[in-house]
Amino acid sequence: MGRPNILWISLEDTSPRFGCYGDDVARTPSIDRLVADGCIFPRAFSVAGVCAPSRSAIITGMYPTSSGTHHMRTTHTVDPLRPLPYSACPPPHVKCFTEYLRGAGYYCTNNAKTDYQFTVPLTAWDELGTEAHWRNRPADMPFFAVFNPTVTHESGMWEERHGGSPTRTSIDTVELPPYLPDTEPCRRALARHYDNLEKADHQRVRRIRCQEPGATATERQPLPERHAAWPRQDDFIYRARGTHVLLYDPKDPYHRPVPSLELALHNPRRGMPSPPILRDGYAYVVIDKELAIFELPTLK
Repeated sequence: MGRPNILWISLEDTSPRFGCYGDDVARTPSIDRLVADGCIFPRAFSVAGVCAPSRSAIITGMYPTSSGTHHMRTTHTVDPLRPLPYSACPPPHVKCFTEYLRGAGYYCTNNAKTDYQFTVPLTAWDELGTEAHWRNRPADMPFFAVFNPTVTHESGMWEERHGGSPTRTSIDTVELPPYLPDTEPCRRALARHYDNLEKADHQRVRRIRCQEPGATATERQPLPERHAAWPRQDDFIYRARGTHVLLYDPKDPYHRPVPSLELALHNPRRGMPSPPILRDGYAYVVIDKELAIFELPTLK
């Protein structure tokens, strides 16, 4: 099997409020069309209740508690009684999985967010920034390209950012979880979140459409950064959308629970380097629509 190009799209503060997950309020036609050609994971969960530790798990394939990245925002001075600020320092054997991809001949770009809790190694990306793009790679080189639209970030629901403009989503159509008060501000915030999901879906279309003819056999994966930004969700580990996230794969139909740290293990199985043994979780590869093989790490 040849090495595929991979376009990785990361959405922030997003639970499965998409049409492909059965949400009738959502307007996400482009992601829904993607899923029609592949498969969703209805039981995908982030391994942390907040963004930066979750991102560290995705990029390293290790639980934040294994790599020392579980304390949120250690580079911010928020409490004079705490040993802040500091950057997390993962064990020396821990690498970003893109370092293995680069070693195997992949051109890796990130446009542009990292937020891993630790300083990004110079060897993690060929390009990192708002101009990073697979188009800049040398000819005939496979790529791994990350795009991170930030429109769904929790701050996108703040009313002061919208100047009182009405939402496209009717506040009467949204369904609030039972642990939130059924008030107009809550309904308006959730309606705004649906609007932002629609914008992110449209941005994803533009990313796909700008793909040049030479970038064939591209796998496209909308992936979770974390969960929705609501009380009892953001920063909490409750199952009620607290860590429940969107995950779509163009080939994998297996509906087992998938922690987000396994994204680093799963992608390298597609004709790329084998996952390192110093990882948490499982590596898995789909053989066909009926069979999936799981491999336990040989060293913990």
